[in-house]
This record gives sequence, C-alpha cells and structure tokens, in this order.
Amino acid sequence: MVQRLHSLGFSLIIISLVLFGYLFTQHGDGYILAILVFIIGLLLLLFTSNETNKERSLLCRIQLHKYQAVGQDSDINSKFIYECMRCRRRKSVFRAF
Repeated sequence: MVQRLHSLGFSLIIISLVLFGYLFTQHGDGYILAILVFIIGLLLLLFTSNETNKERSLLCRIQLHKYQAVGQDSDINSKFIYECMRCRRRKSVFRAF
C-alpha cells in the first residue's frame, strides 16, 4: 500500500511538471492545476517516506545526524567511532593527522 502511494506521488509530480511545461510553451491558463497536482504528489511522497523510515527524529530521517565521538578503534589508531546523539546510529571514520 505504501509503495503504491509512493509511486502515485512520484507519478503526480512527473505529470505536473510535464503539464507545467506544456502550459508554459502554449501560453495557456491552468498553472494552478499543475501546481496543485505537484503539491499533492509532494505530500504523498513526504507521507510515504515518513512511514517507511524507522528513525524517530525528523532530522535523522533526512540524514542530518548529530554525531559525537565515542571512541577509537582498538586495531587501527586512525579509525574513530562516532554515534548519533538522537538515533544512536554508529559510523566509523578514518581521520588523517
């Protein structure tokens, strides 16, 4: 169900962009319809992406983590371990000195 809504939202955005381009080249009215279809498609995409992600923080859902240095790897001295303060996601980073 969520995948179908996601596909529908993406399709609505593409249709609205094509409609907007057509109206721009033909100098026709109806821009409001193209903008309305675009907004509906965008809202469907935002709703489905919000439902499929498991992170609780909205900033972590859009990949804006807030990392804090947790420690160093015991095997390699230049490899540091960072952890997000909101969602507890961990990553390893090689740092040059």
